[in-house]
Amino acid sequence: MIQINDLIEARSFPTVVQASDIRALRCSPDDKGYEPTAAQDFIGGYLGYDERSQHALNATIHALAGGQGSGGAFFLNGVFGSGKSHLLGLLTLLADGIGHDVFSQTQPHLAPLLATFQPRLVVHFSLDEYDATRFALEDIFWREVQKEWVRRGFATALTLPTTGSRTEAFAALDEVLQTHQLHGLVLCIDELSLFLSAKDHRALQSDAAFLQFLGQRARRAHTSNSCPLWVFAALQKTFEDIGELEAYSISQIRDRFTTLPLSLAHLPSLIERRLVIKKDRSAVQRVCQESFDSLSVALPRLDFGQVEWEQLYPFHPATIALLEQVVLRFFSRTRSAVLFCAAALQEVLATPQDATYRILPDALFDYLAPELADHPDLRPLTTAWQSWRESITHLSPDQHEAVLLTRLLKALLLFKIAGSAPSVMQLTNAIGLDAHLPGDGNYQYAQVLLEKLRTRGNYLAVERHEGEFTDRYAVDLGTRVGEMAHRFTQNMMQSLPTGDSRIAHYVAQCCRDETLPLATLDQKGGATETSPLMWRNAPRRMTVVLWAASLTAPVLANRLATLSQPGHEEDALLLIAPPFASDEVAAHNCCHEALQSLAQDSDDAYAKRWRAALILWTPRQPTQDEWALAREGTAQHLLESDPQLLDNRRGRAILQHLKQEAPQREATLRRIAVRLLREGQIITGTGAVIDAAELAGDNSWIATLESLADFALPQLFPRFDSIAPRMRVLTASNSDALCLDILRRPASAPYFAPSLERAARAITEPLGVAKAEQGRWRIHAPCEDLSRAVKSLITAEGTPFSAIEAALGKSEWGLVAEQAAVVLCALLRTGDLLAFEARGAALSPAQIGMPLRRSVRTLCPGELLDAAAWSEVETLFNALEIAPPEEISFTNQEQARLALLEWRESAVAETELAQARLHQLRRQLGHTATQWTQTEAAWEQVTNLLNTLADKGSTLEFLKHVAKLDIAALRPALNVWRSVITDLEHSHAVLLGIHTRLTHPELAVPPDLQQSRADLLAHFDAGESLLKNNLLLAQAEGWSAAYAAQYQEWHQLQHAAARWSSYRRLASSDALRALEKLDAIQTRTFEQGRAVREAIAEELDKGCVRDGTLHPNEPVCNNCRLRLNERLKLRDPREIEQMIEQGFESLRNALRERPVQQYLMRHAGGAALLEWNEDGNGTPENLLPLLNGETLSVLNEAFRPRRCVTRSWPQLAQDLKACRTRVDYQTAFNLWLDGNENLDDDDEIVVKF
Repeated sequence: MIQINDLIEARSFPTVVQASDIRALRCSPDDKGYEPTAAQDFIGGYLGYDERSQHALNATIHALAGGQGSGGAFFLNGVFGSGKSHLLGLLTLLADGIGHDVFSQTQPHLAPLLATFQPRLVVHFSLDEYDATRFALEDIFWREVQKEWVRRGFATALTLPTTGSRTEAFAALDEVLQTHQLHGLVLCIDELSLFLSAKDHRALQSDAAFLQFLGQRARRAHTSNSCPLWVFAALQKTFEDIGELEAYSISQIRDRFTTLPLSLAHLPSLIERRLVIKKDRSAVQRVCQESFDSLSVALPRLDFGQVEWEQLYPFHPATIALLEQVVLRFFSRTRSAVLFCAAALQEVLATPQDATYRILPDALFDYLAPELADHPDLRPLTTAWQSWRESITHLSPDQHEAVLLTRLLKALLLFKIAGSAPSVMQLTNAIGLDAHLPGDGNYQYAQVLLEKLRTRGNYLAVERHEGEFTDRYAVDLGTRVGEMAHRFTQNMMQSLPTGDSRIAHYVAQCCRDETLPLATLDQKGGATETSPLMWRNAPRRMTVVLWAASLTAPVLANRLATLSQPGHEEDALLLIAPPFASDEVAAHNCCHEALQSLAQDSDDAYAKRWRAALILWTPRQPTQDEWALAREGTAQHLLESDPQLLDNRRGRAILQHLKQEAPQREATLRRIAVRLLREGQIITGTGAVIDAAELAGDNSWIATLESLADFALPQLFPRFDSIAPRMRVLTASNSDALCLDILRRPASAPYFAPSLERAARAITEPLGVAKAEQGRWRIHAPCEDLSRAVKSLITAEGTPFSAIEAALGKSEWGLVAEQAAVVLCALLRTGDLLAFEARGAALSPAQIGMPLRRSVRTLCPGELLDAAAWSEVETLFNALEIAPPEEISFTNQEQARLALLEWRESAVAETELAQARLHQLRRQLGHTATQWTQTEAAWEQVTNLLNTLADKGSTLEFLKHVAKLDIAALRPALNVWRSVITDLEHSHAVLLGIHTRLTHPELAVPPDLQQSRADLLAHFDAGESLLKNNLLLAQAEGWSAAYAAQYQEWHQLQHAAARWSSYRRLASSDALRALEKLDAIQTRTFEQGRAVREAIAEELDKGCVRDGTLHPNEPVCNNCRLRLNERLKLRDPREIEQMIEQGFESLRNALRERPVQQYLMRHAGGAALLEWNEDGNGTPENLLPLLNGETLSVLNEAFRPRRCVTRSWPQLAQDLKACRTRVDYQTAFNLWLDGNENLDDDDEIVVKF
C-alpha cells in the first residue's frame, strides 16, 4: 500500500524570521557559524505567490534597481505570518549582493533587475530589541549605521557631526559613502508599529518627525553630491491605529511612504509550491483523482472541486479555509498559519499514513485548544467542549460513531471561532464523513448525530432552513432558558405517547407550503378543491381528502358515487393517510368497504370503471428517531398554549424561546412528513399499486397531483389517450375559435384558418375533425367511434346540450367541455345533428354563436329530404348553373345548402354592382324606369330568389323551402339578369365615356361633324336596347377619330415653335443681362431687368408640351385647354424691347447727376461708365463688360444719398489757438469738422482757404 511518505516530503523554510537570523545569513565565509546553504534556502523559500505579495516584491525590487530615479520609502503592512520579516530579510540579502543566482531561478521575471544593483550600505535591525521608553528612533538609526559600518570592516572609522542638523549629518554620511564607492543607503526596519505604540505622546511625535525626514530624503532626486536612500519598514497595523499621532503627522508620513499590504491569501500557494515537495507528481495526481472520485460518491454535495483537492494535498480544503478565518479573527498576534501547516505536516510525515490521508479540521482544533482558555472571548468554549467530551460516551456507545461525533464537535467549535454557523452539508463535507451509506445517507447520518446531541445534550442550537441539509447548527453558550425549555419539553413528552392523534394533527398543520399543503385540508374528512391540473394536456379536477377517523365507509362511498355522476366537475378522489396517524389500516379498510358498497349497488361496467377514481396515498411507517422528533415538536407546540407558563417571568421567557424556535421546528417536521409520504405507497380502487417516490417529486403540489392523475386516470378514461390534445393549447378561447371556423367555413374552402392551424393540429386532429391535405388542415367529420358514441346519447325528441356535454365528460372517452364543443360542431356542420334554441327554433350552423352552451339548448338527430324534394333541389342547381350534388345524404345535404349560400353571396355582390352601374348610366342619360321594363321585372324576380336563399333555420328546413320554388318561371328572369350583368360589364364604361365626350361643355364641333354628332346622341334615347347597340360603338369611334385629327392639326398650328423665337432672342440678349446685373445695386432701383425676364417667362409658359394628340374621351388638350378653332394670343415682342430701352434710359439719367459724376470720376471703373454714357451713344453690348463686381460696388456707393458742406480753414486756425493738450486739440478739431450738423461718414466736406 502506498504511504504518504512515498509521495511527498516537507520543505524546510523559516516560519519565524528574527533580526539575529538575518545577521547570521549575512556573515562572511570567514565568520564563525557560517552556513553556505542557509542564505540560499532563505531566499528560495520566500512565499510571495499571491497577488499582494507579488506586487510588494515587484515594487521594492524595482525601487532598489533605481527604476524611480531616486530612492524610495515603503511600509510593509500585514498581520503576523503574512511574510513581512521574510521580505525585509530578502531585500537585505539581495541589496548586499547575496543569493542573486537563487532569486533569479525562483523569480525569473525580476532577474534582469539584479544586474543593475550596485554596492550599498545595507542596515537591517528589528526594533523589538530596543526599549521604546529609553531610545528614540533617530538614535537607534545612527547606532545601527555605526554597527553596520564596523561589521563591514572598513579601514577608517565612521565619524559624523553630532551637533549640527539632520541634513548636515546625512550630507556627511553621503560624502563618506561616495568616498568608499557605496551608491546609497538601504534601511530595513522590522517591528516599527510595536515600537511606536509603546511611546508617549511627545516621544511619538519626535519619532514621527524623523520618519517624515527619512521619507522626504528618500523621495528626493539623485544628484552627483548625494546618495540615494531606501527605507523599508514593517508594520502590523496602519499608522492611523498607532497611539496618539497628530492628523498632520499621519498625513505627512502617508504622503512620503508607499504602503504595500500583505495578507495570508497565499496559504494555498504556500502549501503547493513551498511547504510540500511532491516526489512523484503523476502519482500524487492519480491518488488525488481516485480519492476525490471516492469522496464524491460518498458526499455528492461537495462544496470544493478537484483542483482545490489536489492543490492542498495532504490538507483538507475545509481545514485551510477555517485556518485562515480563525487566525485572522483571534490568533494573528500569537499563532501563525504557517506554523500550524508546518507542524501538522511534520506530524503526519512522522507516522505511517495511507496516501489518501488528509489533515482534517480536528487537527487544527487540537493545535489551537491549549490557547482557548487564555483568550477571554474564547474561554466559554472550553466549558462547552468539556461538557461535550463527557457526554460523547453516553450519546454514542459505538466507538466508531463516537469518533465521528468528536470530529463533528471539533468542527463546530472551529466554525464558532471563525464566526459562522455551518449547515449540515458544510459540516459533513468538512470532516469528510464516509459511513459507506448510499446517496445522501452520510449527510442524513451527520444530521442524526447532531440532533442526538441537541436533544440529549446542551450548548447546541439549530436554525432551520427550507432546503435539504441546509439547517445550520451553532454553539449556544446561553443555556439557561434553553435548558429549562428542554426540561419542560421532556416532561410534556411523558404524557404524549407514540401514536397520539395530536402528533399527526400537528405534523399536518406544519405542512403549509406548496410542496405538501396538508394544513389546508379539512381534518374532519372534508375536501379541498385543487386548482385545475393538466392530464394529457387537458384540464382536470381532483378532490383531495385527508383521512380521519370521522371519515366512514358510507361517507366515502357517497362521495365516490357523486363523483361518477354526469355534471360533477371533479374526476378523481385522492385520500391521504396523514403521517404519524395512529392506525393506517383503518384507511385501507375504509376504502375497501366503500368499494364493496358500490359494487353491491351496481355491477355494470360503468360502476366498475369508476372504481379507478379512488386513490389512496399511505405514508411509510416512521422510524424511532422520526417519532422522537415528532413527539418533541408536538410537545413544544403544546407547551406554547400552557397557561401555567404565563404566570411567571421564567415561564414567559420559556414561551418566547419556544416561539422563536417554532419556524425551525415546523420546517423539520414538514420535511419528515414529505419524506414519509414520498416513501409510502399509492393504491387505486382497481388494485393498482405504485411507490409514491415514483410519482411525488420535489416540485409543486400541482405537479404531484398531475403525476397521480397520470397513474390513475388512464384506467378511468381508457379511450381519452387516443383523442388527447397534442399540446397544452386546449382553452375556451381556442375551442370557440375552432368551433366558429367549423360552422362558418364554406364548402368550397373547408379548411381551418392559417391562424388556427396550431390549435387545429393539437386539438381537432386527434378528434378526427381535421385531416392534413395539401399543406393545410381540412375540416372533417369526427372519427367513427366517437361519432357513434355521441349519437347514442341523443334521442329523437332531442337531448339538452348540457346533458350531452356532461355525459361525454364521464364516459370512457372523458371529453372535456372544450373537446365536446368541437365534436358537436363538426357533427352540426355535416348535418348529422340539428341544433335548436331555447324557444324551439332550428338553428343553421351560421346562426350558432359562441359559447355553444349559451346558443344551443337542445340537439336532435339530422333528417334527410324525400326524393321528390331532392329532385327539385337538383333542378334549381341546373338553373343556377351549379354542379348538382350527388345522391342524398347528410353530408350532401349540408354541401348543397353551403353551395346555394355561396352562390347567393356571389350573386348578391354581382347584383349590387350591376345595379350601381345601371343607376349611374340611367342618371347620366336621363332615362326613366319605363325605358328599362324588362330589366326591372327580371331584377325583381332575382331579388326574391336571393331573399328565399337567405340562411335561415336548419339545413332540412332550408332545402324544403328551396324545393317549393317555381323554377320554370325563374329561368327567363335569370337569363335576362345574367345578360344585363354581362353587357354592363363590357359596355358601361364605354357608353359613359362616349356620352360625356359628345356633351362636354368645352367641345367645339366643326361644321362637318355636327350632323354625325346629333345622330350619335339620338342612339342614347333607345333605353335598355342601348346595351345591345354595337353600331353605336363603331360610329362613335369613327367620329372621335375625325375630331381628334382636326384638333391635332389646329393645336400644332397654334403652338408652332417659330412664334416664340423673338422671346428666346430677347432672353439671351446682352441688354437683358446688363439690366439684370444692375439689379444688384441696392442704393438705386433698376427693376426693368426683372420685369423683362418675368414678361418673357410668361409668354414662353403659354407653349404646350403636348403635340395635340387627344387621349380617349378628351374634348380638348388637358395641358393647355385650347379649344378647336380658338387662337392662342401672344404679347408683342416690341413692347418688351421698349421695357429694355426704358431701363437703359434710367441708367443714363442717373449717370448724368452731378454728385454721381463727381464720385465716379474719382474711381477708374466710374470713369469708364461716364465715358460710356458720353453723349448717350453707349450701346448695351459695350456696357456689359464694364459691369464687373468692382464697378457695381462703385455704382452702389455713387448712388447712395449724401450731403456736401463747406468749412473755413482760417476758422480752424483761430479755434486751435486756445488749445494746450492733445485732448483740447482733438475736441476743437472735431467741433470744427462736424459743425453741429450731425454729419454721416459718407457726407462730403469742402474746405475753403
